[in-house]
Amino acid sequence: MLSDAEPMHRAHAAVEQVFADLEDSALGHLPSRKFTANAAWLTLAATAYNLTRAAGHLASAFHAKARTGTIRRHLIAVPARIARPGRQVALHLPQRWRWADDFADLWTATGPAHADLTAGPPPPAHDLEHLGEPATGTASGNACCPKPKTHPKSNHIA
Repeated sequence: MLSDAEPMHRAHAAVEQVFADLEDSALGHLPSRKFTANAAWLTLAATAYNLTRAAGHLASAFHAKARTGTIRRHLIAVPARIARPGRQVALHLPQRWRWADDFADLWTATGPAHADLTAGPPPPAHDLEHLGEPATGTASGNACCPKPKTHPKSNHIA
């Protein structure tokens, strides 16, 4: 009987953590007293939660276990500049940014096409060639990119 209670308690604790995470974000501010408006808000909150958690898993092992607020602060609310050199979009990241490697892993995993990601001088440094080109040998044909390589002069993801 006790052996049955522990797994059930652990599963309950995991669900409670999800509820606490949602209440710290969108569910803490339900917009209306109308059921339909709140139902739409709940649907969007759950979608945002799932997408944020998926981004955390793609970024790093640390972010895979982090709460959504941490993922938003580290990877989504990025202090960067957007530029358009040569009819392309370039994202200039901060110099010596602590989460640059995790952001580069997320950027690589999602495979954005026709975008350039750059930052100031190292450390850490990246140089991704051919970002957004389809990888050879993928079964689904989705865009996939090579792992970041260190470049000695700049944080640059091309």
